Amino acid sequence: KINKKVELRVKIRYNHKEAPVLVEPIANKRLKAVFARPQFAVTPGQSAVFYDKDTVVAGGIIEKDSRH
Repeated sequence: KINKKVELRVKIRYNHKEAPVLVEPIANKRLKAVFARPQFAVTPGQSAVFYDKDTVVAGGIIEKDSRH
């Protein structure tokens, strides 16, 4: 469970290279993730899996790309 702002790595697709991300909890058991660098094709409905080194710490479905 992520209960404070934390730096992790995330994969947004199976063949996507892990990318650094700042993650913070928001309302209703949801997370806000901000990439260190813009990522290509962040798409609602895709899975996001968050890692701390080799350990999966969270995962979920992308709801929106806040750039739009």
